[in-house]
Amino acid sequence: MVICRFENGDEKFDRSLSSFISCFSDRFVGQLYDDTRWNCFDFIIEFMCFTNFRNFTKVAFVSEFMQKALNSAVSEMAEILEDGSTADSDRNMDQQSFAVSQFEIFTHEYRERKEVPQCDDHGSQNSQNGSCCSSPSSSGDCKKRIVNATRKLQRAVLALQRMPDSDVIKDMLNKMREISNDLNEHTKQEKAEFSTKTVPLPDFDPTDMKLLLGESEVPPSRTPFDEVEDSEQLRKDRLESLLFEAEVMLQEYDHIKNGLKV
Repeated sequence: MVICRFENGDEKFDRSLSSFISCFSDRFVGQLYDDTRWNCFDFIIEFMCFTNFRNFTKVAFVSEFMQKALNSAVSEMAEILEDGSTADSDRNMDQQSFAVSQFEIFTHEYRERKEVPQCDDHGSQNSQNGSCCSSPSSSGDCKKRIVNATRKLQRAVLALQRMPDSDVIKDMLNKMREISNDLNEHTKQEKAEFSTKTVPLPDFDPTDMKLLLGESEVPPSRTPFDEVEDSEQLRKDRLESLLFEAEVMLQEYDHIKNGLKV
């Protein structure tokens, strides 16, 4: 803008700039420089006055040369952010819709595959009112075992608290409380219902992707049911381990109790 005022612009501009810097050299001394009082903006305003371009104030300069461009930039940025927000919103809605459909598929498969199979003698006199289909690992039996173990542990804890204090008693109390808490936590997990957040749903439909990209391009994947089934098996194994630990601790408690009686 200032250079355009000079004929043979570069040479005259350079001389003018050198003269300006020479006149205002005190402003550029490192020890005296204070950017809160005189900075790059002040440099531009002073130089424009020095070249007799116009006697601008900072407010007038911003209003004439910068405000329009700034408003335009802000407007464009707002449009870009709005477009991005709309695209993100649509993408999130698509993902949620896909997750819901996959969850419905999972719940349907889970109900079908978790139905209790009936044996050949089911309903007959030999079945003892259908108990032939039951097993020690059934849900009802597990609940009874958990309740019984928890109650026995609680009674043992109360009894141990009344015994003479010792390191053995303290360790046994801590271990029994830990097992009891773990059993309670297992019960809470068993009561928890499935949701789109707790079931490991796929990010895409493997069948659709195979049709789109070809079967060789899509890595093998497991169904949500398989993942949940593995998780349930791990919980069952953990439960058996906890119940075994509880039984061991109760036997040790009986040993201590009987020893004190003697």
